[in-house]
Amino acid sequence: MLVLSFGFTYLIPSSKAHAQNVDLDNFVVQAGAYKIIVRSDASQISLGTVTYRINITESSDAAPVTDARVIINLRHTTDGGKGWATALHQPSEPGIYLATVQLEAPGIWSSKVDISSKLGRVEIDTPEVSVPEARTTIAGSLVFMGAFLCIILGTIYVIWISKKAVRRRSAGSED
Repeated sequence: MLVLSFGFTYLIPSSKAHAQNVDLDNFVVQAGAYKIIVRSDASQISLGTVTYRINITESSDAAPVTDARVIINLRHTTDGGKGWATALHQPSEPGIYLATVQLEAPGIWSSKVDISSKLGRVEIDTPEVSVPEARTTIAGSLVFMGAFLCIILGTIYVIWISKKAVRRRSAGSED
């Protein structure tokens, strides 16, 4: 049994494990009176979830902008689907705005950030976001079906042995 359990580890192909939040690059741009740093993170856990962290400062003196209205607009490059979110200011971190966007379709999404405050309004193009196709695997289903089959067969075996023992006892008591 031990040989079988260790043998299965070599039969099942391994997959690479990817850490979350890997290869995050800051997109830095100066637009109008703003210096803007945009970081987008496509979740490795939940397909279609993209988190944005936007740092907005005044380009003249690097003072954080805390009263901006920040909207993220996304458009699917092939089918034209749309997504958007409003980034909310984080009072504990001046100048930082956070948003989470849930995108419905896999593929490449073009992204724009629209910022407006007393310093003016700007719209910048940000790097495209890639939403991967959902992977379908049968390995988990096969393991589940195998475990379920073992439980059912074990239950049938226990019932059969119990009935057989009861018949023996009743046949032995008649003699």
